[in-house]
Amino acid sequence: MDIRKYVYHIWLCEKLSYNQKKIHLILDEFYDVRAIYDLKRDALEEIDYLSKEDVINLSDKSLEKEYDIIAKCEMQGIKILAYDDEGYPSKLLSISDYPIILYCKGELFDFDNELCITIVGTRKSTPYGEETACTFSYRMAKAGAVIITGIAEGIDVKALEGAAKAKGKYISVLANGLDIYYPADHRKIQDYIGKHGLLISEYPPGTKALPASFPIRNRILSGLSDGTLIVESPKSGGAMITVSRALEEGRDVFAVPGNIDSEKSAGCNMIIKNGAKLVTSAMDILEEYTYMYGDKLDIEYDETETIVPTSRKEEDNYIVEVVDYSKKTSSEEEERKQKFINSLTDVQKMIYDVITDKPIHIDEIINITGENVARVSSSLTILEIYGLIKMMPGKYYVRK
Repeated sequence: MDIRKYVYHIWLCEKLSYNQKKIHLILDEFYDVRAIYDLKRDALEEIDYLSKEDVINLSDKSLEKEYDIIAKCEMQGIKILAYDDEGYPSKLLSISDYPIILYCKGELFDFDNELCITIVGTRKSTPYGEETACTFSYRMAKAGAVIITGIAEGIDVKALEGAAKAKGKYISVLANGLDIYYPADHRKIQDYIGKHGLLISEYPPGTKALPASFPIRNRILSGLSDGTLIVESPKSGGAMITVSRALEEGRDVFAVPGNIDSEKSAGCNMIIKNGAKLVTSAMDILEEYTYMYGDKLDIEYDETETIVPTSRKEEDNYIVEVVDYSKKTSSEEEERKQKFINSLTDVQKMIYDVITDKPIHIDEIINITGENVARVSSSLTILEIYGLIKMMPGKYYVRK
């Protein structure tokens, strides 16, 4: 494909400084990017939503910068998708402020015939959040879902790691050009995704990351997907912006519950209270889409398999090292369990101490600990996700 045909798409974005509201207003009026390029200055001055600066910019018909961007894309192996291409994702096209052009590096595929799930969460994640993100991502990718996230430290990278370990499909949406590394120390991760997954940005090569670009980027995260999973997040931040956009766009929202006393899970717990689906396993999400993507999904997997994120110190193998705990020694498994036991809150530790190899009913746990139902239930859920206990029929619990 000759990507020079996108020169007018790039020109429009550049001249209107990627202001999506104005880009869509003028496209709604004139339908075609080439028709907008051909407008004379006097016609541009008649358009009331354009500022004087916009008119000056759009009157500049030079395409030198745009052809330079195209040359960089060709040199760097970056593909371009425009809103009027057949391959442009219809899920993204259905949002009001879809980007009219996407820069892509990696393997493109038929977005519309794949279950796509976005995973978001805090950069300052806990071991609980990291293992949950990695495990959910691994199991959904293994089943055939496409995992979409950013590339920040914390939940984003753990979600990417899980999908990579499953040898599944995964997308990282950036808020900068695809040749810019942000964070800078994620160079190896970004390069790996560009070779084995897919990098996407609405910004051309050379565009640096700006604080304002991240919340704008988040509409692509939610817009590309069928549903958004929030793993661990405070009440405010980028993850919650993505969730808000998903709700605005009428997409499904799923949330992993967390400790009711933890600020890092306050956002998840809040949106569960407000109607998001509480999930404690990947199957809770996959089952929502079997009627749509049943022929694409293989949901038969080992629920007991634990996927543990790679240590940050092991950066050379950060994403790609597969950890299969079915092959771990008992001492390594005990070390893993102890790590999570040490991270428990006082209430969670008290509840864990009450549970033994002999089944105990939730009502008895409440009576022994003196804690209320909500706190005991949320703590039991966390202990389950950690793999420390398991629930038996009738709401009885035992240690694993």
